[in-house]
Amino acid sequence: MTLQRAARPVLGVAEAVENAARLNTIDRYEILDTPPEPQFDRIARLVCNVFGLPMGVVSIIDAHRQWYKASAGMKVREAYAPDTICRHTLVDGQTIIVPNTIDDPRFAMSPLVQGEPHIRFCASTPMRASDGNLIGTVCGLDDKPRAFSEREKQIFEDIAQIAMDAIEMRRIAGTDVLTGAMTRRAFLEVADKAMLRAKRHRQDLVCIMLDIDHFKKINDTFGHGAGDEVLRAVSLICRANIREADHFCRVGGEEFVLLLEQSDPRAAYIVAEKLRLAIASTPIIIGSQTINVTASFGATQTSTTGYSLDVLMAAADAHLYEAKKAGRNCTRTGAVARDDLRHRVVKAGRITYEGLATPIDCT
Repeated sequence: MTLQRAARPVLGVAEAVENAARLNTIDRYEILDTPPEPQFDRIARLVCNVFGLPMGVVSIIDAHRQWYKASAGMKVREAYAPDTICRHTLVDGQTIIVPNTIDDPRFAMSPLVQGEPHIRFCASTPMRASDGNLIGTVCGLDDKPRAFSEREKQIFEDIAQIAMDAIEMRRIAGTDVLTGAMTRRAFLEVADKAMLRAKRHRQDLVCIMLDIDHFKKINDTFGHGAGDEVLRAVSLICRANIREADHFCRVGGEEFVLLLEQSDPRAAYIVAEKLRLAIASTPIIIGSQTINVTASFGATQTSTTGYSLDVLMAAADAHLYEAKKAGRNCTRTGAVARDDLRHRVVKAGRITYEGLATPIDCT
């Protein structure tokens, strides 16, 4: 039997407007494609433990996919939205309980029912943002049919509200829970103000981007728990070696950005090298294991990019890429032609750019 995926729904005008508003709300939370975070992992495990289910998910549903911010018992991180039960939760705007998917014509032929993970039971409840838009779901899944009482349904909806509260707190928080660095949202706010001050007083602003080398290998070799400890340690090392007035942020994953106000142009390279050497010379001890970590750095300043935060950060990121290409555990800095920085997008904690000229190596 060949399974046919659901066709992408054709939206009417009213539905399209409502969907656009929902997607704008999701963008405002800046949560899509972000790394795992302990508070959401705990909620996914709570769903499993409270109800005795093998699978629990906290998900965000965008235009085409259901993306798992946290999951327990699932092998994948996302699903094609039209294939999922949870899209019906958003359409209905209320909790859906499916005791046996095989008996429900809406879901019986779904690839997620007919194939892995062979969903038979689903409890799915929406997460409603403060502006009223539904951005995702909390769901509990089983590969066996089962009943779900009204009391369980009420508890399940309370857990979904806890998840939504955590998302709200994440948006307004200024500090990254894992590393103690600034959140990207808080950083962009202070960075914009710093840029205006620097331009007004004709002062130089330095931007340094750093990325932990071979971080995936650290996770694969020592486990994700050790990877989290490495992120904390690197953040602590960096924050201990900068001024209190400097702005240090976890951009996403294993990448960080540092903004220095009222700095000498030479500070870009000097500070980056200071941090690089501090990280490389500090073994990270986790239990009985010692992990030696290095990082790559890209640095620039407004005297070479002009007073644009987008251009400044894109140039620093370009130099970071050059440091990676040069073999890692080094710093690259210099001038980048501003006209070549034609496009920059900040998405899910990553900075990407197109049409960027090769940075000049001034090291």
